[in-house]
Amino acid sequence: MTKSSGLLRPIFAAFVFAAYLALAGPVSAAQGPLMASEATSNSVTLNWTAPGDDGNNGTASQYDIRYSLNPITEANWGSATVVSGVPVPQPAGSQESFDVTGLEPSTTYYFAIKAADEVLNWSSLSNVVAKSTEPETIPPAAIADLTTLNSTIGSIDLQWTAPGDDGATGTAAEYDIRYSTSSSVVSNWDAAIQISGESSPQAAGATETFTVTGLDPEQTYYFAIKTADEVPNWSGISNIANGTTQAEPTVPPAPLLVSPDDGATGLSQPVYTDWGDAAGADLYELQIDSTIAFSAPVCDSSMTATNCDVADLQDGETYYWRVRAHNDVGWGDWSLVRNFSVDCQTPNAPAASAPGNGADNLVLPVTISWSSVGDATNYRLQVDDTSDFASPIVDQTMSGTTYSPSGLDDGVTYYWRVSAGNDCGWSAMSTAWNFTTRDTTIPDPVADLDAEPGDNNGEVKLTWTASGDDGSSGTAASYDIRYSLVEITAQNWSEASQASG
Repeated sequence: MTKSSGLLRPIFAAFVFAAYLALAGPVSAAQGPLMASEATSNSVTLNWTAPGDDGNNGTASQYDIRYSLNPITEANWGSATVVSGVPVPQPAGSQESFDVTGLEPSTTYYFAIKAADEVLNWSSLSNVVAKSTEPETIPPAAIADLTTLNSTIGSIDLQWTAPGDDGATGTAAEYDIRYSTSSSVVSNWDAAIQISGESSPQAAGATETFTVTGLDPEQTYYFAIKTADEVPNWSGISNIANGTTQAEPTVPPAPLLVSPDDGATGLSQPVYTDWGDAAGADLYELQIDSTIAFSAPVCDSSMTATNCDVADLQDGETYYWRVRAHNDVGWGDWSLVRNFSVDCQTPNAPAASAPGNGADNLVLPVTISWSSVGDATNYRLQVDDTSDFASPIVDQTMSGTTYSPSGLDDGVTYYWRVSAGNDCGWSAMSTAWNFTTRDTTIPDPVADLDAEPGDNNGEVKLTWTASGDDGSSGTAASYDIRYSLVEITAQNWSEASQASG
């Protein structure tokens, strides 16, 4: 009997375990039906009664909540979207609630639940509940930093910061850009011109740009934008920005003639003609003729300068002259016609005053002056480093009698002369004078100084190679010899004794 009892114990335990499993039964999906009680534009609230761990008893271990755009069945359960963050089951019979978020507005969704115990015995599929999300009602924020940037004759660039889909978050769906030549029309919106071809909005906070084309030249335009989400919910109107297109390129205006005065008489040759700059001009054409018809001009010259010395005219003859300007578009209109007659007295040549002829060691800048000449209206100064003035460094016209030229160098001899002018022309040049600027290049240091006993007691004989006036060239002006009982350095040079003679 004892032996038989021992054999029966395992058999009896296995029987009891099998009976337990048979009594536990499957986990239920939910005691009460799954319901969808509320919805917003992007969420649905689910409600159900918690099932048990074993049928309707105990506490289940976990839920698996899923949704789809189509009715959920056991067959398509695996392809339904799994909801994350689901709650831990409460004891059987408890009321459960959970918000499924991240949904699209105005969309019908289907929801179902399964529950599992601790050994992952999964329940069958719950009832399937359908619920539609509400339409979205939050519009994008109104753009507040719309501005205009570059413009051409037919376009203006716009720039702004992208708003969101809901206020200032997310990504909006579309823009509506409108414009008018009146700010009040843009404010009224419906009467403004609607633009086509706007790009899709970027994420909130991104910098957006758009070029509005097809505009008229030299016109001020006013712009505004509205933004919509996918519903569409439209934002309020943005701030109104304005910009002006550029003018169409045109030929330059007619130049304004300056000198000689209209009707000037007795002009000496060469006759100095002068006119004002024409905006944007790259070339000028000067015509001079003995008839106002300009049928056979004695001068027909193109130039970039706004003045010209005209020679080879007939003494005592009256001449007519005019100028026009050119740019990339073409030639502009001729100026008004003026006339002058040749042969009048030019001023006498001025007299050089300062610096004195042959002045040396002058510190830059050097101020040059000359005498005033009666009847002169201006003066012409030339400065060159050669006496023939082949390529003057300075060739300047001015009304005063002094001038301080720039660009001169140290240690150079310069020649200068001046002439006086008026409506009749220019005098001869004054007698050329010269001056030399100070040489600031120091001699090279002595590098081979040698000392040996002198011929007499108390004497030392020094020998060295002479350095130059400018570095190693030329002849230096003087030496400063010093001696000391200690080695001489740059630091103690001033303390050393100075040799004389």
